[in-house]
Amino acid sequence: MFESTKKTRPKGSRTLRALFMVFASGLNLLLLAGVGLYLLNDDDYREILIWSADYFLDGRLDIDGAFSVRIGHEVELTAEGVRLKAYDGSYDLSVARLNVEQRFGSYLTTGTLWVNHLNMEDVRGDIRETGNGEDFDWQDFSLPFVVIEEIQLRNLSLAYTEFDQQRHTVELSHISLDETDNRGPVLVSVAGEINDRPLRLEGTLGSLKQLRSGNQTYPVDFLLSNDDGSNSKIIELNGTVGHTL
Repeated sequence: MFESTKKTRPKGSRTLRALFMVFASGLNLLLLAGVGLYLLNDDDYREILIWSADYFLDGRLDIDGAFSVRIGHEVELTAEGVRLKAYDGSYDLSVARLNVEQRFGSYLTTGTLWVNHLNMEDVRGDIRETGNGEDFDWQDFSLPFVVIEEIQLRNLSLAYTEFDQQRHTVELSHISLDETDNRGPVLVSVAGEINDRPLRLEGTLGSLKQLRSGNQTYPVDFLLSNDDGSNSKIIELNGTVGHTL
């Protein structure tokens, strides 16, 4: 058996790792919602999501505010006061308001969870490394195939504490990804602070159709800059990526 030697992780990967954990948890909750919405009566939706989080995510899900579901050509779910906390203390996530619109039957008929719109307000996350502090392995995570046409997120606050108690923070005022007609490009806009450093990311991605196609490259155009008044450029990416999926 091949075993890699212990390596010091680059600091930049720690923030990406924390964001990925939030993203993975969110997508799993969306998947649970996408399946559960078709199977239960309206009065049972809240309880089945709470049960699903307990059974599949090994965490406690609380929905303390308003909760409503509208089913038509699209399924719309709105919830307030949402909190998901892992039993092992590895994460504690909360969302003041969540609104998601999903194509009816998309996951059951195609195996793809197709989300038209995802809007979240006042997202808070506290993530802690647990266990023995071994290197993070991306292969430990398995996510359903999810397509989200539009994401609007306002006010995200994320704290990530490593096994050695080093703490990193991310404060984002907004995240926006918009490609409503599946024609491209996807407009991307992110602004906030990482470890108290104000940053802004602007750019475009290729269409969702291009992303799903395995036989063509995927265009990427990003500009990351300081958002401290100087607007000085940090990184600029302009090109294509092959074999995305």
